[in-house]
Amino acid sequence: MDNSEKSLLKILFEPFRYLSKYQTFIIGLTIILIAGVINSFANIHFDGVFDVHTGRPSSFIVFILEGYINLIILTGSLVILGKIFTKRNIDIVDFLGQQALARWPLLISSMITLSEPYQKYCHLRSFREIQDFGLFSFNSYDNIMVSLSIICLLLITIWTILLMYKSFSKNYKVQGLKGIMLFILGSIFAEIFSKLVILRII
Repeated sequence: MDNSEKSLLKILFEPFRYLSKYQTFIIGLTIILIAGVINSFANIHFDGVFDVHTGRPSSFIVFILEGYINLIILTGSLVILGKIFTKRNIDIVDFLGQQALARWPLLISSMITLSEPYQKYCHLRSFREIQDFGLFSFNSYDNIMVSLSIICLLLITIWTILLMYKSFSKNYKVQGLKGIMLFILGSIFAEIFSKLVILRII
């Protein structure tokens, strides 16, 4: 692996090292805004910290708010746990910006879910719930594209979680099992709380 490849990997998996606090903050919030705009085109909801679903129509502002709600709740959960278990004081604005920037792979998720085969799959699944099986048919191309889309969405979610954990670990100087368990605990709480909040507004 040459130096250019190593640099690209560092940018993809450690973007916080290359931006100032305010650059990270502004870019992160902007990315969440752009993702919300894209989501509004096809009723794609970030209805949980790590969730991406094609669902019910909502007002434009709902799609914008979802990303910010997830960001604030997850950041708050991690700050509370980090403070309790590490006793460290951190720059909350910097940490918030890092958690926002860590969500940038979800921008790719938004674009993937706009694809015609994936949209067809989501509609078919919805109609199956009311036992109407004849509205859509899948050909081999659709099956391949939907399968690839789901695999990509899973990998992007893992990528996003990794970036979020790296930010948490770096700020609170906590690694290993303790760092992982604190991050998982904060993520579970944030996932539940964000779903409760978002489901009330969509």
